Amino acid sequence: MWVKRPLAKLLWIGCFLLACCPVCVSASEEYASNLWMSDLKTVGKQEENGQTLFVFNQSGKKIKKIQMKKPGKEEWSGNVLQKSEVIENEEKVQLCLPEKFSECKCDIRLTFGKEETKILHGLKLQDTVSIRVYQAEKYAYVDYVSMEEKDIISTEKTERKIWEEEERKRREEEERRRREEEERQRALAEAAARAAAAKRAASSRSSGRSSSSRRSEGCADSGGGRYKSDGHGGWVWVSN
Repeated sequence: MWVKRPLAKLLWIGCFLLACCPVCVSASEEYASNLWMSDLKTVGKQEENGQTLFVFNQSGKKIKKIQMKKPGKEEWSGNVLQKSEVIENEEKVQLCLPEKFSECKCDIRLTFGKEETKILHGLKLQDTVSIRVYQAEKYAYVDYVSMEEKDIISTEKTERKIWEEEERKRREEEERRRREEEERQRALAEAAARAAAAKRAASSRSSGRSSSSRRSEGCADSGGGRYKSDGHGGWVWVSN
């Protein structure tokens, strides 16, 4: 994506810095840079040793909530933005980060309008002071200037791969649950069929025992005889 010629690349990085983050390149420019920074809205709660991150929201939607956690942890922090604070689309702000998440690698969960959430995975806050936030259809990503690599880094490919892997796992889980449900329904149907067959067999054996008993009783009577319908659904013994 980036132009490979060194001069063009340097110019692009310079433009990024000017647009997204006021960086002091010399002591003589410090005053002007601080003045430029003072024009930016500050959001979040300022803490003594907390990091300030310059955020340029180019997601196409306003950001209503920002939550953080360290990779591998389950629980998200509360909203880093204070009550009623939002970052509008195309707005640049100074975001005050909680001290425990400053200068470290973090996952960041963004909540956009209509409660739509996207996660930025493993963002190296210790390697940058500014980010541009973008949003694709299924995931969010950032561009940032890496102080370590002295280059513009985009997380777009990484976030797309993470989303594709999560989507693959989600589909596999849905298929596993579908197969389990089919197996459960089949087992229930087979158990019901076996119970019905057992009931029919028991009923048949009971009828057979009743007929055999009536025949035995007839044979035991004096001289033999036979059963005859009494005309009311019953039977009477008629001797020979």
